[in-house]
Amino acid sequence: MADKGRLSGLELNVLRSSILTSDAPEIFNHTANDEKPPVDRLIALYGLPVSQGSDTYKTMETEFRSSYKAYCQHVLDYDKSMEEYDLSSAAEPSRSPSSSEGMDTPLSELVRRFVEERVRGDNWTKKSEKEYRAIFNLLLAILGTDIACTAINSKSAQKVKSTLQQVPKNINSNPKTRGLTFEDAITVVGVERMHVKTINKHLNACHGLFKWAEKNGYVSKNVFTGLTIKLKKSGDGERTAFSKDQIGKILSAILKDETSAIKKEYQRWGPLIAIYSGARLNEIAQLQLGDVRQVDGLWCFDINEKADGVRLKTSSATRLIPIHSELLELGFLEHVERLMKAGKQRLLHELSLSQGTGYGRNLSRWFNGPFLKAVDMSGQGLVFHSFRHTMVTNLLQSGVAEPLVKAIVGHAQEGVTQQVYFGDGYTVAQKKSALEMLKWK
Repeated sequence: MADKGRLSGLELNVLRSSILTSDAPEIFNHTANDEKPPVDRLIALYGLPVSQGSDTYKTMETEFRSSYKAYCQHVLDYDKSMEEYDLSSAAEPSRSPSSSEGMDTPLSELVRRFVEERVRGDNWTKKSEKEYRAIFNLLLAILGTDIACTAINSKSAQKVKSTLQQVPKNINSNPKTRGLTFEDAITVVGVERMHVKTINKHLNACHGLFKWAEKNGYVSKNVFTGLTIKLKKSGDGERTAFSKDQIGKILSAILKDETSAIKKEYQRWGPLIAIYSGARLNEIAQLQLGDVRQVDGLWCFDINEKADGVRLKTSSATRLIPIHSELLELGFLEHVERLMKAGKQRLLHELSLSQGTGYGRNLSRWFNGPFLKAVDMSGQGLVFHSFRHTMVTNLLQSGVAEPLVKAIVGHAQEGVTQQVYFGDGYTVAQKKSALEMLKWK
């Protein structure tokens, strides 16, 4: 640029396209003339002791993509800075972020800063980070990477909403749309469009981005407020909790071997723990044997992030859940003891860690598919997560105070009293008394 001046239109499009696609692994694995990927060339150049497929190699790939995206953006910003000349001799007075930062900050840079802050603050799981990056890449495809965040108005937000309703489902993997430009993909006929729930997920993510932008002085107004599509509740299709009869049927199928769908230990103990604890799928799937321990004389599940590869959804998820007496009567502690003698470390040791989704993928797939079909409950809006809704619903219906219910299932408390002055929370004995109000057998 020092020699020939500003970038050409082709060069600008290449850089913009690179920013949109730099999160895709294939971009950095595909090279012409059988040339090695850039990370491999870097390793070879400096003689680094890093092998393909290792954690260090994956980290290098991630950092390479991030630095390449930042490089492209800086080149675009520098080119943009050459549009005008400042002929004034006096220094301009300092301005607030809303008038200087916001006016000059492209949407792509706003997204980068927001994501960087969320990742740095450890606010997202790896799975959530991947999902948000994909959502924001789609936002950039719709509005453009260079548009100033202050130029995004209500009309822009409506454009995002209307465009999302044209986006094909699984746009990057559907054979009919894979490989097409975004503009061409949304015009393809005969393909299923993005579900309303997914559209709302995108709009909520955009709302979160611009809420952050408003608080940090980049924009004066969150134009994505109130844009989600209202869904009509449709009876059985919207059911999210099991009835007591359905819980009884599930228990009977598990305890009396009434279905051939149960072939492994995790398929027995995973649903049983969910029924009696209301814990999340991954909280159950990643439990260590050491997480089953006594506190104040009561056996509990210690939900924590102490072990390698273990991750909780929120800080409120760290908690103690007393083990229900009915689960103890089913031989749970004896099962734990057998696993310890066998040298196992995790309770559901047959489950393996899936990148970005944790340990619960196979348990979820088995329960939501073969098992629910075997007990004639598929197609009713019921999934493994329904156990949590069942727990919350039945505790509240039994007269348990909502803050205590939240403490049991790991939801954040609300209000100054609960958040500040009740720092120690409810005792294990109080939680135990509440859980024992529910009798399932």
